[in-house]
Amino acid sequence: MNKLAHYTVGIGLILCHVYAGAQQPSLVVDGNVWMSASTEERKAFLAGANSMIALEMAYAKKKGTTPSVAATTFYNATGKVTLDEMSGRITSWYENNPNRRDLPVLGAAWIDMVSPSTGKPAQ
Repeated sequence: MNKLAHYTVGIGLILCHVYAGAQQPSLVVDGNVWMSASTEERKAFLAGANSMIALEMAYAKKKGTTPSVAATTFYNATGKVTLDEMSGRITSWYENNPNRRDLPVLGAAWIDMVSPSTGKPAQ
């Protein structure tokens, strides 16, 4: 095979690999994933989620804009809750609602911790 054919085959294989990778569904951490995770994995997920909310808040402050209502509400409701407490509450929520294990973890956190603090029922 000549060099052009090698390059063409190589590029084709790379494009196929990229296309196949793009077809993978995004991972949403739901109750099924949560309940099979270790305590440390759960806390690591929550630390990451909390970091993203803190990053949004800091970015908005730096740019002189208002952070999203969801980020502000979540931050205000959970700002004084430890990772262990948050993890325990989410775990308890899934244990008490086994038919809702398809709900993303942050949805369960919203229903259990954020919505009650706002006085508005979660949907």
